[in-house]
Amino acid sequence: MLGNCADRYEVSLVAAILRWLRYTERRALLVTSVDGFVKWSWSSKPALVSGAFIRTSRGPTALPAGSAVAQEQFTPEVRAGVDHPTGVWFNERARELTFRSEKYDTAYTLLHLGGAEPKAWDEGRALEDTYERFMRR
Repeated sequence: MLGNCADRYEVSLVAAILRWLRYTERRALLVTSVDGFVKWSWSSKPALVSGAFIRTSRGPTALPAGSAVAQEQFTPEVRAGVDHPTGVWFNERARELTFRSEKYDTAYTLLHLGGAEPKAWDEGRALEDTYERFMRR
């Protein structure tokens, strides 16, 4: 479906995926990789708030060994989607759709994750009302 959108609006598939990730309610990520390492990734907001993201700012991150992209499986079946059990990409099941750009020597992976609740990043402390905090000062 995203490929059809890319064709219709005359943009690259990666551009269509990135735009879709900005608006979707689904938990999904786009991962770009070169030579077995994640170059950068982008998570949809629902994926990000549930803790499904790949941090690339701390240096090279290797692709998961069990993923199709790490095994360089760029077949039509993998492009259509391959299901992975818990533990391959994250601690949950994931559907991986991978394709390769020979022109840029880069692999692109779209990951679809199941539904999950947002993570409470600060579970030990109750949220403070901003108005009340302002009035105390």
